[in-house]
Amino acid sequence: MERQNEWKSFLKTPFKNCRYIYPIQQKKVEKMINHLKNNDNVIKIIVFGSSVTSKCHAGSDVDFYVEVKEDKRIITDYLDFLYDLWTNYTVDENMKKEIFKKGVVVYERE
Repeated sequence: MERQNEWKSFLKTPFKNCRYIYPIQQKKVEKMINHLKNNDNVIKIIVFGSSVTSKCHAGSDVDFYVEVKEDKRIITDYLDFLYDLWTNYTVDENMKKEIFKKGVVVYERE
């Protein structure tokens, strides 16, 4: 993974690699992690796109890649922020390579 930017975490209990997520997006990423970590189908969560760059702004969405065991719908309807969510079943190999190269792993099932 390429890491170009590092910021201060403003969370009481920062998640994995929180310092690589733009500060205005950290709370949103934390909400998604807290929602998905109880789903046994979820293996890994990666944040990519503008949320890991200095190009991020208040209106930016958060791009999530979620590695799952099975191709089942991930329910996130109630989350109150803009996001895009892809899984290992919905991305092609080129996009997956780009995500793994530039994205930031924020959660991995132990």
